[in-house]
Amino acid sequence: MLPPNPILPQASPPKTREEQMAARLAAAQQAQCERWKREVLADDPKARRLAEALRAYGCPFDADRHIRCLPCLPVASGGFGADFGILLCANQVISKDHLRETLVHELVHAYDHCVFRYNWMDCKHFACTEVRAANLSGDCGFVREVTRGNFALRGQQLDRRAQECIRRRATLATRHNPHCHGQAEAAVAQVFDACVADRRPFEGTDPLAE
Repeated sequence: MLPPNPILPQASPPKTREEQMAARLAAAQQAQCERWKREVLADDPKARRLAEALRAYGCPFDADRHIRCLPCLPVASGGFGADFGILLCANQVISKDHLRETLVHELVHAYDHCVFRYNWMDCKHFACTEVRAANLSGDCGFVREVTRGNFALRGQQLDRRAQECIRRRATLATRHNPHCHGQAEAAVAQVFDACVADRRPFEGTDPLAE
C-alpha cells in the first residue's frame, strides 16, 4: 500500500550544474523503470497471471495508465492506492528483480481490491492483503532475506523463517495504516493462517487456476 506522501514534489527547472546532473539522473531512472516495467509485464509469469486475472474479473487495467514510475522519498519502493493505481519508485528500485518483486506485490493488492472488494479501513482486510502480497511476491525469499541480514537455515527452519518474514513485513505495512494504530499485530495474527494459505489467482478456486 502507499505510505503517506511517498512521491517527491516536482522539481523546479534545474539551474546549477548539480541540479542539471540530478535531473539527468532522474530521467535515466525514469526511463529504466519504464523499460523494466514493460519487460516484467511481458516476461514474468506471476505479473502476467495477475494482469490476466484483473482483466478476467472486469477490472480496468492499462499498464501505462495504472502503473506509474515516479521519484519517491526513501520510504518505499512502490505502493498501491485504490484511486491512484500502482506506484513504482524509479529512484528506489535497485534492480530489475527488485522491481519485479515490487510490481508483483502491488499487483496482489490491486487484485485483492478488485476481486475481494477489500475495505482498506478494516484492519483485518488490510492485514490479509499484506500477508498475501508478502507471500506471493517473493519478498520473503531466501536471497531477499539474506540481503536484509536475516539469515535462514535449510528445510523446516528455512520455512519457519519465511513465515516469520511474511508476518513481520505484513505487520510493518499494517502499522502504516492510520486506521490500524495499535492493532497491527493482532490483525495479522487473526488472519495469518488463512491468508498465507490463499494463493489466488495462482492456485485455489480462482477460475483461471482451473
